[in-house]
Amino acid sequence: MFIGHEPILRFLNSAQQEKRLAQVYCFAGPGQVGKRTLAKIMAAQLLGVDFARLENHSDYTYVERLENEKTGKLNKDLSIGQARALREKLTQRSWSGGYKVVIENEADAFKEESPSALLKTLEEPALNTFIILVTDNDAALLPTIRSR
Repeated sequence: MFIGHEPILRFLNSAQQEKRLAQVYCFAGPGQVGKRTLAKIMAAQLLGVDFARLENHSDYTYVERLENEKTGKLNKDLSIGQARALREKLTQRSWSGGYKVVIENEADAFKEESPSALLKTLEEPALNTFIILVTDNDAALLPTIRSR
């Protein structure tokens, strides 16, 4: 366990056990404090998989900025293509029959068009879909995402 996030993890575990877990959460705060790690711990627990094997689980998706093939640098934004691919994946059934878990890293980096592609998913996620938005600056989230 890492220091400082135990109350949040206890809250999420309790919500899961009591079947009152929301489908979308936003983990916001300064960089390098463990938001992504906490999100991954929760994802592993929901999927019933060891933390070290999370990346290989068929019902887990981690969304982050991609590298620009031409420049070799990270793109400035999460693309609309990424948003559409995620939306498509979330319309499919879970492979394991349980949760589908998505962690959207740098959720504040979505392009203006991208949230439109995901808005319906954020408003009404499919049953047993769990989405965690991770951001260092929740004020930078687009208003369409913040309002959800």
